[in-house]
Amino acid sequence: MELSIIIINYGMENKLFACLNSLYQSQHRQDYEIIIINKPTRNSDLTLLTANFPAVRVINHHYFGIARMRNIGIKNARGEYLLMLDADTEVLDDLTSVITFLRKNPKCAAVGVKLLTPQGHLQYSCRTFYDLRTIIFRRTFLGKLFPNHPIIKKHLMLDWDHNTIRRVDWVQGAFLLMSRKAIDAIGLFDEFSPFGFEDVAWCWRAWQKGWEIYYYPATKVIHHYQRSSNSIFNPRFFQHSLAFLKFAFKYKLPKV
Repeated sequence: MELSIIIINYGMENKLFACLNSLYQSQHRQDYEIIIINKPTRNSDLTLLTANFPAVRVINHHYFGIARMRNIGIKNARGEYLLMLDADTEVLDDLTSVITFLRKNPKCAAVGVKLLTPQGHLQYSCRTFYDLRTIIFRRTFLGKLFPNHPIIKKHLMLDWDHNTIRRVDWVQGAFLLMSRKAIDAIGLFDEFSPFGFEDVAWCWRAWQKGWEIYYYPATKVIHHYQRSSNSIFNPRFFQHSLAFLKFAFKYKLPKV
Protein backbone atom coordinates (compact mmCIF):
# COMPACT_ATOMS: atom_id res chain seq x y z
CA MET A 1 0.00 0.00 0.00
CA GLU A 2 1.32 3.44 -0.92
CA LEU A 3 -0.26 5.77 1.66
CA SER A 4 -1.60 5.57 5.22
CA ILE A 5 -3.35 8.64 6.63
CA ILE A 6 -3.35 8.75 10.45
CA ILE A 7 -5.78 11.07 12.24
CA ILE A 8 -6.27 11.57 15.98
CA ASN A 9 -9.77 12.23 17.30
CA TYR A 10 -10.61 13.48 20.77
CA GLY A 11 -14.05 15.07 20.78
CA MET A 12 -13.65 16.60 17.31
CA GLU A 13 -16.28 14.62 15.43
CA ASN A 14 -17.76 17.68 13.70
CA LYS A 15 -14.40 18.74 12.26
CA LEU A 16 -13.36 15.17 11.60
CA PHE A 17 -16.32 14.68 9.27
CA ALA A 18 -15.22 17.68 7.18
CA CYS A 19 -11.65 16.40 7.16
CA LEU A 20 -12.64 12.96 5.90
CA ASN A 21 -15.00 14.42 3.35
CA SER A 22 -12.19 16.58 1.98
CA LEU A 23 -9.98 13.51 1.61
CA TYR A 24 -12.68 11.57 -0.23
CA GLN A 25 -13.27 14.55 -2.53
CA SER A 26 -9.64 15.42 -3.25
CA GLN A 27 -7.88 12.08 -3.59
CA HIS A 28 -7.85 10.34 -6.95
CA ARG A 29 -6.20 7.17 -5.74
CA GLN A 30 -7.37 3.76 -4.63
CA ASP A 31 -4.25 2.56 -2.85
CA TYR A 32 -4.55 4.25 0.53
CA GLU A 33 -6.03 3.77 3.99
CA ILE A 34 -7.32 6.11 6.69
CA ILE A 35 -6.74 5.19 10.32
CA ILE A 36 -8.44 7.13 13.12
CA ILE A 37 -6.92 6.79 16.58
CA ASN A 38 -9.90 7.69 18.73
CA LYS A 39 -10.06 8.55 22.41
CA PRO A 40 -13.68 7.82 23.32
CA THR A 41 -15.55 10.46 25.29
CA ARG A 42 -18.92 10.35 27.01
CA ASN A 43 -20.60 12.16 24.14
CA SER A 44 -18.56 10.81 21.23
CA ASP A 45 -20.08 8.49 18.67
CA LEU A 46 -18.32 7.57 15.45
CA THR A 47 -21.14 5.31 14.21
CA LEU A 48 -22.49 7.87 11.74
CA LEU A 49 -19.00 8.76 10.62
CA THR A 50 -17.98 5.17 9.87
CA ALA A 51 -21.30 4.64 8.09
CA ASN A 52 -20.48 7.51 5.71
CA PHE A 53 -16.82 6.50 5.30
CA PRO A 54 -16.77 2.69 5.47
CA ALA A 55 -13.12 2.40 4.40
CA VAL A 56 -11.98 4.22 7.54
CA ARG A 57 -10.47 2.07 10.28
CA VAL A 58 -11.04 3.20 13.89
CA ILE A 59 -8.71 2.19 16.72
CA ASN A 60 -9.90 3.22 20.18
CA HIS A 61 -7.29 4.29 22.73
CA HIS A 62 -8.32 5.48 26.18
CA TYR A 63 -5.29 7.62 27.07
CA PHE A 64 -4.82 10.89 25.21
CA GLY A 65 -1.43 11.95 23.90
CA ILE A 66 -0.64 13.19 20.41
CA ALA A 67 2.69 11.38 20.13
CA ARG A 68 1.41 8.23 21.80
CA MET A 69 -1.67 8.01 19.59
CA ARG A 70 0.29 8.74 16.41
CA ASN A 71 2.76 6.02 17.33
CA ILE A 72 -0.15 3.59 17.63
CA GLY A 73 -1.27 4.65 14.15
CA ILE A 74 2.22 4.11 12.75
CA LYS A 75 2.42 0.63 14.26
CA ASN A 76 -0.90 -0.30 12.64
CA ALA A 77 -0.32 1.37 9.27
CA ARG A 78 0.56 -0.52 6.09
CA GLY A 79 1.63 2.35 3.85
CA GLU A 80 4.99 3.09 2.29
CA TYR A 81 4.29 6.74 3.19
CA LEU A 82 2.50 7.86 6.34
CA LEU A 83 0.62 11.13 6.68
CA MET A 84 0.05 12.59 10.15
CA LEU A 85 -3.04 14.75 9.65
CA ASP A 86 -4.92 16.82 12.24
CA ALA A 87 -8.67 16.35 12.49
CA ASP A 88 -9.23 20.10 12.06
CA THR A 89 -7.83 20.18 8.52
CA GLU A 90 -9.34 20.00 5.05
CA VAL A 91 -7.13 18.72 2.24
CA LEU A 92 -7.68 20.72 -0.94
CA ASP A 93 -5.36 18.92 -3.38
CA ASP A 94 -4.60 15.40 -4.46
CA LEU A 95 -1.49 14.14 -2.67
CA THR A 96 0.12 12.51 -5.70
CA SER A 97 2.56 15.35 -6.40
CA VAL A 98 3.85 15.67 -2.84
CA ILE A 99 4.27 11.89 -2.56
CA THR A 100 6.15 11.91 -5.86
CA PHE A 101 8.41 14.67 -4.50
CA LEU A 102 9.14 12.62 -1.40
CA ARG A 103 9.83 9.54 -3.50
CA LYS A 104 12.24 11.41 -5.80
CA ASN A 105 14.25 12.82 -2.89
CA PRO A 106 15.69 9.84 -1.03
CA LYS A 107 17.28 12.02 1.68
CA CYS A 108 13.92 13.61 2.50
CA ALA A 109 12.43 12.18 5.69
CA ALA A 110 9.25 14.24 5.74
CA VAL A 111 7.39 17.01 3.94
CA GLY A 112 5.05 19.75 5.09
CA VAL A 113 2.69 21.65 2.79
CA LYS A 114 1.10 25.09 2.61
CA LEU A 115 -1.37 25.51 5.46
CA LEU A 116 -4.08 28.13 5.09
CA THR A 117 -6.62 29.66 7.44
CA PRO A 118 -10.30 29.19 6.53
CA GLN A 119 -10.09 32.74 5.12
CA GLY A 120 -7.23 31.72 2.83
CA HIS A 121 -4.40 33.41 4.72
CA LEU A 122 -1.01 31.73 5.09
CA GLN A 123 -0.17 29.91 8.30
CA TYR A 124 3.55 29.82 9.07
CA SER A 125 3.89 26.07 9.40
CA CYS A 126 7.63 25.61 8.72
CA ARG A 127 10.10 27.10 11.15
CA THR A 128 13.63 27.19 12.50
CA PHE A 129 14.50 25.14 15.56
CA TYR A 130 13.80 26.58 18.98
CA ASP A 131 16.26 27.97 21.44
CA LEU A 132 15.54 29.51 24.84
CA ARG A 133 15.01 33.01 23.40
CA THR A 134 12.51 31.69 20.88
CA ILE A 135 10.57 29.91 23.60
CA ILE A 136 10.41 33.08 25.69
CA PHE A 137 9.04 35.12 22.78
CA ARG A 138 6.67 32.46 21.50
CA ARG A 139 5.22 31.35 24.86
CA THR A 140 4.86 34.69 26.68
CA PHE A 141 3.33 38.13 26.14
CA LEU A 142 6.56 39.31 24.51
CA GLY A 143 5.54 37.75 21.22
CA LYS A 144 2.41 39.90 21.09
CA LEU A 145 4.25 43.03 22.17
CA PHE A 146 7.01 42.58 19.57
CA PRO A 147 5.52 40.55 16.67
CA ASN A 148 8.22 41.78 14.27
CA HIS A 149 11.17 41.19 16.56
CA PRO A 150 14.12 39.57 14.71
CA ILE A 151 13.82 36.46 16.89
CA ILE A 152 10.19 35.99 15.81
CA LYS A 153 10.90 36.82 12.17
CA LYS A 154 13.73 34.32 12.00
CA HIS A 155 11.80 31.54 13.76
CA LEU A 156 8.66 31.92 11.61
CA MET A 157 10.70 32.61 8.45
CA LEU A 158 8.68 35.77 7.82
CA ASP A 159 11.10 37.17 5.23
CA TRP A 160 10.27 34.39 2.77
CA ASP A 161 7.08 34.29 0.68
CA HIS A 162 6.48 30.53 1.23
CA ASN A 163 5.75 29.93 -2.45
CA THR A 164 8.81 27.84 -3.30
CA ILE A 165 10.05 24.42 -2.28
CA ARG A 166 12.64 24.76 0.45
CA ARG A 167 14.59 22.73 2.98
CA VAL A 168 13.53 23.76 6.47
CA ASP A 169 14.33 22.80 10.05
CA TRP A 170 10.90 21.40 10.86
CA VAL A 171 7.25 21.49 9.84
CA GLN A 172 4.13 21.40 11.97
CA GLY A 173 2.52 18.06 12.66
CA ALA A 174 -0.88 19.24 11.41
CA PHE A 175 0.27 17.84 8.05
CA LEU A 176 3.43 15.75 8.21
CA LEU A 177 4.02 13.34 5.33
CA MET A 178 6.70 10.86 6.37
CA SER A 179 8.65 8.15 4.63
CA ARG A 180 8.41 4.65 6.11
CA LYS A 181 12.13 4.21 5.51
CA ALA A 182 12.82 7.38 7.48
CA ILE A 183 10.62 6.25 10.37
CA ASP A 184 12.46 2.93 10.47
CA ALA A 185 15.78 4.79 10.61
CA ILE A 186 14.78 7.62 12.96
CA GLY A 187 12.22 5.95 15.19
CA LEU A 188 8.78 6.82 16.51
CA PHE A 189 7.68 10.11 18.05
CA ASP A 190 8.99 11.07 21.47
CA GLU A 191 6.18 10.92 24.02
CA PHE A 192 7.20 13.97 26.07
CA SER A 193 3.69 15.09 27.11
CA PRO A 194 0.10 14.94 25.84
CA PHE A 195 0.77 18.07 23.76
CA GLY A 196 3.87 19.41 22.18
CA PHE A 197 7.23 19.05 20.50
CA GLU A 198 6.85 15.56 19.10
CA ASP A 199 7.02 17.02 15.57
CA VAL A 200 9.97 19.30 16.41
CA ALA A 201 11.90 16.50 18.09
CA TRP A 202 11.33 14.03 15.26
CA CYS A 203 12.56 16.53 12.67
CA TRP A 204 15.54 17.34 14.90
CA ARG A 205 16.45 13.65 15.08
CA ALA A 206 16.02 13.37 11.32
CA TRP A 207 18.58 16.12 10.70
CA GLN A 208 20.96 14.60 13.25
CA LYS A 209 20.87 11.33 11.31
CA GLY A 210 21.53 12.92 7.92
CA TRP A 211 17.94 13.23 6.66
CA GLU A 212 16.24 16.39 5.41
CA ILE A 213 12.86 18.09 5.93
CA TYR A 214 11.13 20.01 3.14
CA TYR A 215 8.32 22.49 2.67
CA TYR A 216 6.20 21.85 -0.45
CA PRO A 217 3.76 24.72 -1.17
CA ALA A 218 2.05 23.29 -4.27
CA THR A 219 -0.20 21.18 -2.04
CA LYS A 220 -2.61 23.22 0.08
CA VAL A 221 -4.54 22.36 3.24
CA ILE A 222 -6.99 24.43 5.28
CA HIS A 223 -6.17 24.31 8.99
CA HIS A 224 -8.82 25.41 11.51
CA TYR A 225 -6.13 26.17 14.06
CA GLN A 226 -6.67 27.84 17.44
CA ARG A 227 -3.47 28.48 19.35
CA SER A 228 -3.93 28.35 23.13
CA SER A 229 -0.59 27.26 24.57
CA ASN A 230 0.87 30.77 24.74
CA SER A 231 -1.28 31.71 27.75
CA ILE A 232 0.18 30.86 31.15
CA PHE A 233 -3.37 30.28 32.42
CA ASN A 234 -3.94 27.46 29.93
CA PRO A 235 -2.89 23.93 30.97
CA ARG A 236 -1.37 23.41 27.53
CA PHE A 237 1.17 26.14 28.29
CA PHE A 238 2.67 23.97 31.01
CA GLN A 239 2.45 20.82 28.89
CA HIS A 240 4.27 22.54 26.03
CA SER A 241 6.86 23.99 28.39
CA LEU A 242 7.48 20.61 30.01
CA ALA A 243 7.76 18.97 26.60
CA PHE A 244 10.30 21.59 25.51
CA LEU A 245 12.44 21.04 28.62
CA LYS A 246 12.36 17.27 28.14
CA PHE A 247 13.30 17.73 24.49
CA ALA A 248 16.11 20.17 25.28
CA PHE A 249 17.68 18.04 27.98
CA LYS A 250 17.23 14.70 26.23
CA TYR A 251 18.96 15.89 23.05
CA LYS A 252 21.30 18.41 24.69
CA LEU A 253 20.29 21.32 22.47
CA PRO A 254 23.39 23.50 22.07
CA LYS A 255 21.62 26.87 22.45
CA VAL A 256 19.62 25.98 25.56
